[in-house]
Amino acid sequence: MKHPNLARRGHLFWWRRKITLSGVIIPIELPLRTANFHQARVIAECLGGALERLRVAYGQRGSMIDATTFKRIFQDAMR
Repeated sequence: MKHPNLARRGHLFWWRRKITLSGVIIPIELPLRTANFHQARVIAECLGGALERLRVAYGQRGSMIDATTFKRIFQDAMR
């Protein structure tokens, strides 16, 4: 079983994704706090959808947002 955005570190899964926003590649990594692959996969799918909604909402407005700000917005939205 594989999922392209899941990585296992120790006994827990992490969600990793790289996106390009305004020509800048932004790596995002978040711990999913679960050792269960099926739970991690569901969380990863939710995170992917949320990321796409934020990318479209902020990324389509031009280069007004930088990589650090976008990461902070995404992490705040996930909390």
